[in-house]
Amino acid sequence: MLSVIICTHNPRRNYFQRCIDALRVQTLPPDRWELLVVDNRSDEPITLDLSWHPRAHIVREEAPGLTPARLRGIREAKGELL
Repeated sequence: MLSVIICTHNPRRNYFQRCIDALRVQTLPPDRWELLVVDNRSDEPITLDLSWHPRAHIVREEAPGLTPARLRGIREAKGELL
């Protein structure tokens, strides 16, 4: 299984939604990958409709910075390939 990890902090809504929409229409079957969104201390918690993917979830990382966000994503990931 593949893990797609997206780390973000206060994302621009339209840009971030384009990223999610692109993942939604890719061709790998959902049972072969998971989607993990790491909210790295955004001012307002990230809310997304990820119901289209059975293995998608959002986690929040309180330590600021890309490295803590990436490490959190790695810890949470279930896939063999990140």
